[in-house]
Amino acid sequence: MRQGATGLAQHQARLDHPGAHLERHAHGVAEYRALLDARPLAELAAVGELGEEAIRELAREYATTKPASILLGWGLNKYQHSAEIFRCVDALGALCGHIGVPGGGVSHGYNTQRHFDKTVEAADRATHHRAIPEPLLGRGLLEAQKPPIRMMFVNSGNPVNQSPNSNRVAQGLAGLEFGVGIPGTLGGWIAMNAGIPGREVKDVVQEIEVISPTGRKLSHLPRARLRFVYRSLCGLAAGSLILSALFRVTPSAPGSVRSAVDRLLAVRQKTQPLNVPSFGSVFKNPPGDFAGRLIEAAGLKGLRIGGAEISTLHANFITNCGGATAADVLKVIREAQAAVWQKSRVRLVPEVRIIGGKA
Repeated sequence: MRQGATGLAQHQARLDHPGAHLERHAHGVAEYRALLDARPLAELAAVGELGEEAIRELAREYATTKPASILLGWGLNKYQHSAEIFRCVDALGALCGHIGVPGGGVSHGYNTQRHFDKTVEAADRATHHRAIPEPLLGRGLLEAQKPPIRMMFVNSGNPVNQSPNSNRVAQGLAGLEFGVGIPGTLGGWIAMNAGIPGREVKDVVQEIEVISPTGRKLSHLPRARLRFVYRSLCGLAAGSLILSALFRVTPSAPGSVRSAVDRLLAVRQKTQPLNVPSFGSVFKNPPGDFAGRLIEAAGLKGLRIGGAEISTLHANFITNCGGATAADVLKVIREAQAAVWQKSRVRLVPEVRIIGGKA
């Protein structure tokens, strides 16, 4: 389906140029067009098991029938590249001019659209009760009064990219821009105190919901009881699970939010290998120094073992160049630790959590 959506988008891009409409509802348009041109339609058709003529016909139908919407069920989540499928279909909708118009768009999990209402989980703790329809989340956040909304409760999902009007949602959720491009789940973010220089999860989280290792006790821990340190949350029993979190957010102008996101993404794209698989920064930065600088000083940029390689762009990233195994990655980690110790007498401590082995 990913190849099919990309093929449709490629053919449509050659037929029409939505221009201003696409620029209003998406960023990275030039890069996306370059991606479409990188593979011939015949190749996409073969991989996607669609004929070239079928792709051309579907592209014409989808582009000329307006408004049109694509409804995606939850079943796509079971596929290995489900996230890429959703992104490709979203991009196709934007390219054909169906985003931001009544009756158009791409909806994920459409048969479960509901109210965002946390009264069930916190009925005994909530002072004010309200329900916001999921498709109207952005408007609801901005128009809410008596009192206005100042926090959001996140339970595994991403309320921004799963809502029809993500620009409106972003207006009401300023404060989390620093997280753009940081990989991981909500629980991983909190357990690792994910962040960037000058801004971390600890600065915005207000409360977390945790279940005990036995599964018998559910706790709501306020910020005052959470002991965050650099890339870690201390004090939780081993095996505890973070189910949800409450973040502090503030209303903001959409241009301000988008500008901050674009600026952070631009820096990441220039300094980090975002175009290849990795799991983010590997080692914690030692006090007063940077792990990437130490690894580079040890001459290890480009070191490859099996399919795992120390990035030539940022030495604190280990990338999967194709077929990398966990054993390959662990060997690279140990090699980096040994080389940095020999060169600089600094012990690198992994930032990533390693399960099933030690580094």
